[in-house]
Amino acid sequence: MIRSTFNVPGHLAKRVLAVFALSLGLSPLAQAAAPEPSAQTVYAQALALSDRLLPLPAWSQSPAFAAFRQALLDAPEGLDTAGIALHFNRSQHAAKLGFSHYALLAPQPDTPATSAPAAPAPLPRLSWPRPGVALLSIPSFALDAAQMLPAAQALAAARPEALIIDLRGNAGGALPAAASLLGLLAPAPVDAGVFLSRRWYGQGRDEPDAAALAQMPALATLDLAALSQALQTTGVARLRIPASPAGGFRGRLLVLIDGHTASTSEPVAWLLRQALGARLVGQHTAGAMLSSEALPLAGGYRLRLPVADYLTPNGQRLDGHGVQPDLQVPPEQALQIALETLG
Repeated sequence: MIRSTFNVPGHLAKRVLAVFALSLGLSPLAQAAAPEPSAQTVYAQALALSDRLLPLPAWSQSPAFAAFRQALLDAPEGLDTAGIALHFNRSQHAAKLGFSHYALLAPQPDTPATSAPAAPAPLPRLSWPRPGVALLSIPSFALDAAQMLPAAQALAAARPEALIIDLRGNAGGALPAAASLLGLLAPAPVDAGVFLSRRWYGQGRDEPDAAALAQMPALATLDLAALSQALQTTGVARLRIPASPAGGFRGRLLVLIDGHTASTSEPVAWLLRQALGARLVGQHTAGAMLSSEALPLAGGYRLRLPVADYLTPNGQRLDGHGVQPDLQVPPEQALQIALETLG
């Protein structure tokens, strides 16, 4: 998990899980007083959450998931804390479940209050590999919209003839940052796809086609609160990016991708090609695009679980498939070849 940059915010997960935690005996007081849980206790709780929250019920009803359940039942006796998580993760990997962002995280030791805070995500960088050609390197979308502004404003002021956006190694981030990039570049509104939660799929619906997706209501505002509210109430969060007030970018556009371009970076690359005519240069992306949360279990374990499906406007699921480049080249050569492509 890679954690999806179009993630459901933590407060949504907390509201949903408050009910589930009580039903599973996972209240904070119970966890504090209880002895270290057995592997079967942790696995039972993880499976119960999976059955209730995985967006598509079919995912937990498949033959592959049945094999995974059996592997957990057959867990060796006496597994230690690390072994419980390792057996779960090896078993789900071996079962080839068909969806990403699913893992058991072992308890972490208490972090001393004096320890250094986590390093902030690197900011976008704007450079000029040659006159008239701008290179916007975005190592991560784990930013807020304001952190995208300096590079975006410099790009808008410079008005380059061609733009290369480097998403190699970008493992995802947050909806506001991704939306701000697309909003900067889009000369016309962009239909950015749909998130669907268990509330929508759980009513026996099939996967929607492009026509059905187009009829779904778009979020009025592109923020995490609006996304959370939509997924709670209707199970549907359709994203529509407004056109740039400045007219957007109309020059030649190339996007660099590789096997570590994942999560939110994947629909960004897909949308830049579909809506703005960008050419993608590099290698096939990771195919790990679901919205997920790390949900609490007994004993300090957490279950990384997808809580919302994502479909492109034409009904394509990027999770498990990824995005193919238009020009497949080794990642380390992608920038040089992109420059050569521009002539």
